[in-house]
Amino acid sequence: MTVSAKKTYGTLVKISGTTIAKVVTVGDVGPEAEIIDITSLDSSDNAIEKMAGLIDSGQIQLGLNFLPGNANQQSLRALVGTTPDPLTTFTIVWTDTGETWSFGALVKSFKAKGEVKSKLDATVVLEISGVITVA
Repeated sequence: MTVSAKKTYGTLVKISGTTIAKVVTVGDVGPEAEIIDITSLDSSDNAIEKMAGLIDSGQIQLGLNFLPGNANQQSLRALVGTTPDPLTTFTIVWTDTGETWSFGALVKSFKAKGEVKSKLDATVVLEISGVITVA
């Protein structure tokens, strides 16, 4: 039997080349094309016509085991609301394949939470600017 899937375990998310501590989830990430309606009053077949617009790489949400005293996570949190120039470089190194996705992003939010009988969690939202480079 041929295995047709890859484990997520071992995937790394890096900020400026340094691995972000204790990442547990990597949300949906990838480009999406804007769709532009180009329908006119004389469009044929009584149908809406469309064309591709600009590509938006969107956002990515990361889930972390929150470590309040961790310098790596503190530096990530400190970037919320800043507009660094150049943008902060993030990289995802996918497990097994070694394929890397790199992109510039702004840190939109860093939210922590805790519950009784649970661990401390954090959710980080990155707003990607430009394209995702695949290597």
